[in-house]
Amino acid sequence: MKRIHLLLLIFIGGVQLSYGQITSSTAVSSGITTYTNGATNDSIYFWCNGGTGELTATPPSGVPGWNFIWQVFNPGTNTWSAYTTVNNQPFSTISGLAGGLYRVTIVDGTSAVVGCFRAWVSIVTTPTTVDVAPIPPGCGAVQLNGTINYGSATQLYNPPADPFLIDANTQITVCFTATHTYVSDLGFFLVGPASCGSPTIPLSPNPGALGQNSICNSGDNVNNLCFTTAPAPNFNACTSPAPYTGTYDSYGPSSTPINWSPLYGCDATQGGWAVQIYDCIGADVGVLTNSNITFTGTTICGQSSTITYNSGTISSVINDNSCSPGTASIYTVPATTATAIPYVGGYIWTANPTITIPNATTSLTPLVNPGPTVNTVFTLTLTGGSVPTCGGNNQDSELFVYVPPVSPTITPQAPLCTGDAPVTLTASFPGGTWAGTGIIDPVNGIFDPATAGQGTFTITYSLGGGGCSTPGTTQITVTSTANPTITAAGPFCVGDPSVNLTAATAGGTWSGTGITNASNGTFDPAVSGAGTFTITYTIAGACGGTDTETITVNTANPVINAVNPLCLNSAPITLTANSVGTWSGNGITNASNGTFDPSVAGVGTHTITLTVGNPCPGTATTTITVNALPNVSAGNDVSFCAGGSVNLSASGASSYSWSPSTGLSSTTISNPSANPSSTTTYTVTGTDANGCQFSDDVVVTVNSLPNVSGGNNAIFCAGSSTQLNASGAVSYSWSPSTGLSSTTIANPTASPGATTTYTVVGTDANGCTSSSSVTVNVSSVNATATANPSAGTAPLTVNFINTTSGGVGYFWDYGNGQNESTTNDTTTTLYIDDTTYTVMLVAMNVDGCVDTLYLTINAYSPFSLFIPNVFSPNGDGTNDEFKVVATGIETMTMVVTDRWGTEVNSFSDVNSFWDGKKNGKDCSEGTYFYIFKCTKQGGGDFEQHGTVTLLRK
Repeated sequence: MKRIHLLLLIFIGGVQLSYGQITSSTAVSSGITTYTNGATNDSIYFWCNGGTGELTATPPSGVPGWNFIWQVFNPGTNTWSAYTTVNNQPFSTISGLAGGLYRVTIVDGTSAVVGCFRAWVSIVTTPTTVDVAPIPPGCGAVQLNGTINYGSATQLYNPPADPFLIDANTQITVCFTATHTYVSDLGFFLVGPASCGSPTIPLSPNPGALGQNSICNSGDNVNNLCFTTAPAPNFNACTSPAPYTGTYDSYGPSSTPINWSPLYGCDATQGGWAVQIYDCIGADVGVLTNSNITFTGTTICGQSSTITYNSGTISSVINDNSCSPGTASIYTVPATTATAIPYVGGYIWTANPTITIPNATTSLTPLVNPGPTVNTVFTLTLTGGSVPTCGGNNQDSELFVYVPPVSPTITPQAPLCTGDAPVTLTASFPGGTWAGTGIIDPVNGIFDPATAGQGTFTITYSLGGGGCSTPGTTQITVTSTANPTITAAGPFCVGDPSVNLTAATAGGTWSGTGITNASNGTFDPAVSGAGTFTITYTIAGACGGTDTETITVNTANPVINAVNPLCLNSAPITLTANSVGTWSGNGITNASNGTFDPSVAGVGTHTITLTVGNPCPGTATTTITVNALPNVSAGNDVSFCAGGSVNLSASGASSYSWSPSTGLSSTTISNPSANPSSTTTYTVTGTDANGCQFSDDVVVTVNSLPNVSGGNNAIFCAGSSTQLNASGAVSYSWSPSTGLSSTTIANPTASPGATTTYTVVGTDANGCTSSSSVTVNVSSVNATATANPSAGTAPLTVNFINTTSGGVGYFWDYGNGQNESTTNDTTTTLYIDDTTYTVMLVAMNVDGCVDTLYLTINAYSPFSLFIPNVFSPNGDGTNDEFKVVATGIETMTMVVTDRWGTEVNSFSDVNSFWDGKKNGKDCSEGTYFYIFKCTKQGGGDFEQHGTVTLLRK
C-alpha cells in the first residue's frame, strides 16, 4: 500500500505561517487579496496579456541546504497539486507560470520546516479602466460620477487548507445517513484516496463477518451513524436500536477498536475520500442520503486545521446482495467547492485646487456642495488592490468650468413687417433659450413676424446653467405689410374714355404707358394706343410693396404679325397681333393665346384667323407653311473587333452632324470612320434644304478580343513530350509546327527536339483574334564519368570522377554490392574479388531528367607462379602430376621437351597437367625441359624456362 512518507520526515514545530517571502522581479505590479474564508491574504503579482509569471521564494531562517516544495492550487478539486521541488539551494525561482495560486514549503538542512508561503500569479487579459463622466459647467453644487472597470484577469479563489498528513494524533469522524430495510446486513467502511494507495478502514463490518447472525436486527434506516478516533461507545449492529445513530470508536461483540493506522501518511486535503457500504443479504434495498468526513490535526506547516468533506443531500444506491470490495457500492465524498472572489481595490477623489469632497473614498458619485468658485479638476484614482492597467488607466480627471452669474444682452432688432421673412435673434452669450410671442425656434432664436402679427412684443433669453444667469429682454415692433394688388381692368378700345385704376390699398403711385395721373391712377387708351401695356403700382415705406398688371387696348383693324415657314418638328409658337382676340385654324392648340403647333397642323400651308370681339370687333388672317422632315437614316447597326474600325453611312439629308464625337474620324460627313473603345450608340442629325432636321441612331458594337492563353510554360525531358493547353477562344492556330501533333487544336502534344516558343492565335465566335505564347523547355543531362584505375589487382581501390554537366543528384551502383546517392564529384570504392564489375551512374538534373552511364572495372588476383622441379607419377596419389600453380594470368602455354628437344607434352590451362606419359606410354625417369609463357591480367607477357625431374620411386 502506497503511503506519503516524505513530509513525515519533516520536523513540525514552531513554524510561523507567513505569506510574505514570495517575491517577483518581473511582475508589472502587485496587489493584495481579500479572502472571504478567513485565510491570511496573499500577494498578487500581475503580468499583462501574453506574459508568464515568475516567483522567487527566500527562506526566512534556518540552516543552509534549503529544499523548496512547490505546489499549485487546483480550483477543480479545491486542493493543492505538486508543481516542482528544488533541493539544496539558497533560494528558488520558478518561471513560465500560468495564472494561479502557488505555495511553497521551505525545509532547511535539518529537515525543519522554516516557512510556508503563498502568492498569486495573475495574467491580465482586459485592462483596468477608470472613467470620470464629463462635468457640466455651472456655479453651484457639483455632482461627480465615476466608474471603475476592473477588467479581467486570472480568477481568484479562497485558498484551500495547507497539506495535512494524517497521524495518530489526527481526529477523524466518518458519518452515514441512509434509508435501508433490515440494517443488520450492512457493513460500513472508509476508503482513502488513490494518491495514498486507497487504504480501506473497516468501521463496522457486516455482523456475519464477526460471527454474528447477518439478519440479527430487523430495524430500518441509518441516521447520522458516526465512527471516530475519539473515545466513544462500542457499536454492535445486532443490539443497537434502529435507526442506527450515535458516534462510536469500536465495533462488534468483542468491542474491536477501529484501526485507523492504514491512513497514516495520507494527505487529508487530497480529494478522493470515499465511503463504502456492504449489503450482504439480498431482497432489501436502500440508498445513501448523506455522508460526512472530518479530519482535525496539524498541517505540515504546524497549524491546526479541520478538513471537512460533506456530500450534501444525495441518493446513492446501496448495491443489494453485495458483500465484497469489488461489488459493494462506494461513494466518493466531494471536496468543498472552490469559492471565487473578485478583485477589489480602494479609490479616492481629489480636487485641484483643493476642495472638500464628501465620501471621497467610499462613493463613486459624491455631491460636492457647495461647489468650487474657480475652474477645478476633479480626479478619481485607484489606491491599491486592483489589477494593473496593462494599457488601461488607474486614474481619470475631468475639468469643472466655473461659470460666474451673468445677464445676457440681446442684440436690438429693427422694426419688422408682418410679411417679412423670419429673423434669427442673437445675444451676448450662446447656448441659451428664447421665449416670447413670435418665437418659433427657442433654441436658435428664430422670430417670425407673421406668427407674431402687428404689435410690440417682449422677447426673453435665458442661459440656464443652474441659476448662474438672469434672463435678458428686448422688444420687437411688427407693422402690417401693405397690399398693392391692382384691380384688373380692360380690355379697352383706342377710342374709349380714360378710367381711374384701383388697388387693394390706396395711397400708392401709378406708372406705365397710358397713365396720365400718377396719384389717381388715370389710364387713357387714346394716349397708350393699341397694344398690351404693363402698369405698375407702388406703395412706399418699409412695409410697402409693388404690383403690376397688363392692360390690352384693341383697334378696329387687327393685323397678324407674319410667321416664317416652320418644320414639322419645330416647337409650338405663340402668334401675335396688334389686338387681342380668338385664334382659329389648323394647328391652333390654344385659341386664347394663339399657340400654333406644326406637328398638329401637319405638312402644308395653313390659314390662321384672328377674330376680335367688342369693344373693337374685327377679323385678320395669315398663312403658315409647315415643311416635311428629311428622311434621315444612320444605317444598320455594325460591329467590329477591338483595335479595328468600321465605316458609318448616313443618308437622307444635305448635311450631317454626328454625336458623340468619341472615336469618329469626322462629325460633319455622312460616312465617318468609327473606332470607339467600347460599344457606342451614335446619333446623326441630318438637315435638308429647308433647314429641317431629323435624327437617327446606329449602334456600333465593339467586340472584345478573346482572352487567349497558351497555358503555362512547360519543361520536359528530352525524348519525352508534353501537352499544351490553350483556352479563351473557339478555334486555334499554332506556330511553328515543329514537334506539334496538330496546329489547329487547343491541346496538341509537343515534342520538340530543343526548347521552342510556340505562339497560338485564338479566334472567338465574333471572328476576333488574339494570341499568346508558351515556351516548351527541353531539358536533358548527359552522364559522364571516369574510373581511375579501371583495372588492376584485387583488392583494387577505384576513384570515380563524376564529370556530368548540369546534374544535381547522382546515384552510383558500384557493382560490388555497394551503392549511394550523392552530389559529390568524386567517390571511391574497393573491389575485393577477382572478377569484372559493371558500374552504373544515374545522373539527374533539376528538372528530374536522368541519364545512365555504365563503366567496366576489371579486378584480378595478383600475379604468382609456382612450377615444381620434380614429380613422381607412380600412382601413389602424391605428386603424381606436373602442373603449374599460377594466379593473375589471362592465357598461358606450357611445353615440355626431353633433353634432345623433342616435345613430350604441352598444355594451356592452369587446370591441365603432364602425367609423365607420352602418347599414353610412361616416359623414362630423368630430367626434362619446359618453356612456360603467359599473359598477365591487366597486360604484360611473361616467359620462364626450367627443368623438372621425373621420378617413379
